[in-house]
Amino acid sequence: MVVRRITSLFLLLGLCATSLHGDSTESSTRPTVGLVLGGGGALGIAHVGVLKELEEMRVPIDYIGGTSMGAIIAGLYASGMSPTQIEDLLVGIDWWDVLKDRPARRDLDFRRKQDDAKFLLDIDIGLNHWRLTIPGGLSSGQKLITIMQRETAPVASIDDFNSLNIPYRAVATDLTTGEAVILDHGSLAQAMRASMAVPGVFTPVIRDDQVLVDGGVVNNVPVDVVKAMGADIIIAVDVGELKARELRKNLTNLGNILGQTYLVMQRKEVQAQMEDADITILPDLAAFSPTGFEKAAQIIPKGTEATRQQANELGKLSVSEDEFDEYLRNQRLKRSETVEVTDIAIEGNDRVSDAVVLSRIKATPDGETNLDTVQRDVARIYGMGDFLTVTYDIQPETNGNRLSYVIQEKPWGPGYVRFGLRIETDLDKDSTWQFLADYTRMQANRLGAEFRLQLEAGDKQRIYSEFYQPLTPSALFFVAPRLGAGSEIRGVYDRDDKIAEYDIDSFGGALDAGIQVLDSAELRAGVFIGTGRAQITTGDRSLPEFDGGLGAFTASFTVDRLDASVFPRHGGYLRTEAYLSRPALGGVDVYDKGTLFAEQYISAGERHTFSIGVIAASSFGSDLPPYDEFTLGGTESLAGLSQDQVGGKYAGLLQIGYRFEVTRLPPAFGDGVYVVLRQDTGNAWRDRDDSGTDDLRYGGAAAIAADTVFGPMIIGYAVADGGNRRAFLSVGTIF
Repeated sequence: MVVRRITSLFLLLGLCATSLHGDSTESSTRPTVGLVLGGGGALGIAHVGVLKELEEMRVPIDYIGGTSMGAIIAGLYASGMSPTQIEDLLVGIDWWDVLKDRPARRDLDFRRKQDDAKFLLDIDIGLNHWRLTIPGGLSSGQKLITIMQRETAPVASIDDFNSLNIPYRAVATDLTTGEAVILDHGSLAQAMRASMAVPGVFTPVIRDDQVLVDGGVVNNVPVDVVKAMGADIIIAVDVGELKARELRKNLTNLGNILGQTYLVMQRKEVQAQMEDADITILPDLAAFSPTGFEKAAQIIPKGTEATRQQANELGKLSVSEDEFDEYLRNQRLKRSETVEVTDIAIEGNDRVSDAVVLSRIKATPDGETNLDTVQRDVARIYGMGDFLTVTYDIQPETNGNRLSYVIQEKPWGPGYVRFGLRIETDLDKDSTWQFLADYTRMQANRLGAEFRLQLEAGDKQRIYSEFYQPLTPSALFFVAPRLGAGSEIRGVYDRDDKIAEYDIDSFGGALDAGIQVLDSAELRAGVFIGTGRAQITTGDRSLPEFDGGLGAFTASFTVDRLDASVFPRHGGYLRTEAYLSRPALGGVDVYDKGTLFAEQYISAGERHTFSIGVIAASSFGSDLPPYDEFTLGGTESLAGLSQDQVGGKYAGLLQIGYRFEVTRLPPAFGDGVYVVLRQDTGNAWRDRDDSGTDDLRYGGAAAIAADTVFGPMIIGYAVADGGNRRAFLSVGTIF
């Protein structure tokens, strides 16, 4: 330790002497500087402030390395980004969106959009050969690595990290050996992602035979690594020391105890590394949480303040303006938005055919390709739902570059089990619950067929299966045989009075054929054949009952351009359905029915969202049986009335809504918290001649809603004409 400091002192004196004598070779005689950026989750964002202040002081960096968030910021700087560019990136990121790791909804396959809000925690558990496999983390880190790839694209073809603008190292931990892995070559974005693969939060990165997770497990401030690169002077930044001291003062709550437990495992190694540094920087981040990424703008100045506190020591490393300008020219990189592509390849896929993946790719091997196009390709491929991660690699060839889409299939696929749960109550006498278990076998053949089996239990019981078979790799055309059975209790009302209840059972099968535009629309038509029973259990026994055959022509058309399935901010949704019961197919009753549902969302500013929705239903002059009439009422339609309180052969409803975002939950717990207002106007009529505006019914609701990891949670109060009033609480997924 003493020898090292003496050596450093002589080097500094040599630098000063050279400057005094005006030697023109000062850049070759100054000591080389290595910067070490430690891990700490969101606390590591303070490193940006450190870099900003070092540049203000004209301190050049010759080697750089880090762990976890430190590895990410070090990698961005080594790739040529300025501290201001990194700051703009991190402050501008929607961390709620990134940490949820869901693709933008516009990039989801249409079938994945149908699943978007059905399942708890957005986790798919593998079920293959009757064995359950749980994913290795809550997130694959896909959005994070996508951002890293986009920002480091100009150096994507560099394999040796010594050849970056600043030589770079990242540290990860190999779970198979428990040892540190120094990442010095390969994909820069993947190295950054591997170093930040926090166990249980992000899935590990598989590289060769290594299973890589967060480097902070074994070496959170890798002074030894950067020193081994050849640095004479080491500047080390530890963002966790002052946070650890603050936690030690208050070990009375569970959060602090758990946080301190993790830090205790790191601190001895960190302190040993810091003792080997020449200059140490300790930002005061006691007021911030390692998960508080959304506070990036407040965290960055803490790094600047801590760096200024070391101004005397750092000033000794300052160089002239001319030399620092030359350093900046070497460190900054001209950033291009395009890449010359002469070849496209798919790598890493086994279960999914090349043709299916290529159908999602818009980049072409015939010249300049915009990197945004490549990024959208990656998002669409990931949106298929089959992959743990999707990245890209650019390698120079004779006349351009080879663009490879690198796929890592989910190790626990291709069979998945998922669950949904929803509970609703009026906080008085009416409560309902529904449980969903879903098994989906994806990529059942080379055209991407899917088999699905669903079971619902609760106030409604249903079992449903479908085999979805695309006829082309793009799934433009498909056929879908399906089979199902269900049972439910449905009320019959006369105005506001329930006059009977039907116990309705059905069983049947269908064959659909259709056209699907990958991410936005689906048209289906088919036939349904089965049997059904509708029996009065309570109430008016004069109402007709049914026990016989079902048979109908069916059709549906769906367009889904919403940006979110729950609490969307913009976009629209349209669904129309038709059911034509015919004796030729076995239907006892002859009737037609059709429905239309449409909604549109428009946002004003960051917090205000307006919506309009329309429901229209008609029997087209046919005589609908009472057990199959259209109904309105309940939380979703004509708020203030009970479920299915108004019914008839015709129905219409207009809904106008407003939503205000009050705040946002921490990213690990969900997204927005809202105030929601809605006005409903409509009715249902038993005869066409009765339909009109004279007897419209009115309802309205006000609620507090939260978008949580368990699904939307809503508590509110609704009123309707006729003195109908009801509180309501709902929580869970939507299916």
